[in-house]
Amino acid sequence: MEQFEHEQVWAEFEAILAQKLPAAQSWNKLIDLLENIKAKPYWGQIKNIDIAAERKEIKDWFELTFSTDEVTEQTKCLWVGIQEYADEDDAKLYGIYLSGYEVSSPDDIDGNEPSYLPEESMIIVDNLSAIEKLINSDSDDYDFLDWLLPVAYCSLILDDIIRNDLYKLLVLRHNDEMAIAVGYDGGDYIALTTIE
Repeated sequence: MEQFEHEQVWAEFEAILAQKLPAAQSWNKLIDLLENIKAKPYWGQIKNIDIAAERKEIKDWFELTFSTDEVTEQTKCLWVGIQEYADEDDAKLYGIYLSGYEVSSPDDIDGNEPSYLPEESMIIVDNLSAIEKLINSDSDDYDFLDWLLPVAYCSLILDDIIRNDLYKLLVLRHNDEMAIAVGYDGGDYIALTTIE
């Protein structure tokens, strides 16, 4: 059986993101790619998750956060971090949170204190928890998919929002542009379309 080559899959994911397709279309391309490498019974269910509904929730959260807590003048770069949480039954949940930094590139965030840390800066991403349950029985590939799929899902949705219908003046009150990245604290991340 084929194995996932981490660097190759990441490069293919970056190429899909660079095509700037709608989030659902990009997601399906990524899942088709993974399924072509390794057939699994859960790919169909993962492709059929309701991206549109969660995209709206994430967009609303994103804009509400910027409306409630104004981006500081010093902030030049935004970070959307992915974190794992546990519910009262110890089931894994995924959340994303928002912060900002004085550096102009996501490459320079590590080790810096945030210049923007909104009070209501986190949202649970329900579809990631559903995906995690589907792949949880896959002992061979769980670690790889549990690393890749959250970054891919969040970045494809957020990039689509930024490119198509984010009310950008909420972010650009003090700057002409704002870099933004999505990823794990101290781990892998991907830069999204610059907000401008």
